[in-house]
Amino acid sequence: LEIWSRGFAVTQTEVVFLNRSENQDGLVVQLGQGATLSGRVVEAGGLPVVGATVSMEGNKGTTIEFLQMRESERPSFLQKARTGDDGWFVFETATPGVYQLRVTHPTHALLTRNDVVVDDGQDNKLSEPLIMTRAGTITGIALSQAGTALASVTVRVNGPGDLFRRTITNGRGEFTFERLPPGPYTLSVAAGRPVGFNEALGESLQEMDNPGGNTFHLNEGENLQRNVISYW
Repeated sequence: LEIWSRGFAVTQTEVVFLNRSENQDGLVVQLGQGATLSGRVVEAGGLPVVGATVSMEGNKGTTIEFLQMRESERPSFLQKARTGDDGWFVFETATPGVYQLRVTHPTHALLTRNDVVVDDGQDNKLSEPLIMTRAGTITGIALSQAGTALASVTVRVNGPGDLFRRTITNGRGEFTFERLPPGPYTLSVAAGRPVGFNEALGESLQEMDNPGGNTFHLNEGENLQRNVISYW
């Protein structure tokens, strides 16, 4: 159950089990006053990042895009806010807890910060700003050993931290990965033959080419072209 009341934080109960034809009463839900959480989003030089979207997520939640919850699945207490002209954002009547903050912006790389504590009834303020970097882009073509472009194959990129993304090449074998932070990256291409099935993702897993020496560095704001070759 999720309870809304003006002046209080959104409160979510534990799971309530109800059997067929059963009536259940006496459920007591204690509402908290809620709290505010504010902070600032800037670039490395201190300039504010205007119009960034800051989302409250489950602490240490995944940054893998296709594993993240759909918008319709988000609990209401996981709020969103946008930064103003000075880079500041604020969450009003935030539900107490420990969260991950996820920051997105069209021209900057995804940023996350874990272990953000919101204490009930307090004006919580981040002790340090959230620093975003200018996003980079990796484009290229998936090729066979003979140099033929490979259409409709899966290309995967692994980057700094636990960054992992994938995409499908177009009819010309081209792929693009956008809004990437600076750091070391590795590209790999699906072999095109299933080796298992992942029920959680509902899709076939495929072996991936990842030849040695395929690691390269992406600089902040760089648009890099890098082809990847399938050795199958």
